[in-house]
Amino acid sequence: MTLMLHAWGAYPTYPTSKTKWRPEDWQVNRMIHAIKGEPFKGYASGVRDIYGNTHTINQGARPTALRIFGMWAVNRLEELGHTNVILVPVPSSDHVNRIEDFTGRMMIGALMNQAKVRRLEGIKAAPVLTFREAMPKASKGGSGSRDEGRLLDNLVCHQST
Repeated sequence: MTLMLHAWGAYPTYPTSKTKWRPEDWQVNRMIHAIKGEPFKGYASGVRDIYGNTHTINQGARPTALRIFGMWAVNRLEELGHTNVILVPVPSSDHVNRIEDFTGRMMIGALMNQAKVRRLEGIKAAPVLTFREAMPKASKGGSGSRDEGRLLDNLVCHQST
């Protein structure tokens, strides 16, 4: 089976001083920071959910951002005919404890909430991955690695409960 990546959105990774970002670049940037629970200045207005409702994403809008993502993700799974699946969230670089929440688990949780609303009982979650030891972040100029071998060597797959 081929795995295809589906992204809610993407924004440029180059510095804003070199090229002017479009309003939609800022919307995605603010959504990602809100989903991760990271601090950011300003806000993004006009962020649309799948029903066309507009939302303002600001520092306190994590639940809204997660809900918008969850709606989009469930809608995408339905469009692709994937309504009988087990989703495994990718752990954050510092995720070593199976019990603790992390961004990927919260995103899958938001998706699962929307799946319940739509009565899609075949969509399941299995948060079974952690890292053996916390690793530095790869984003924000951190010293973390995105090297596949290094990540796999540190990855642990736990038995599903």
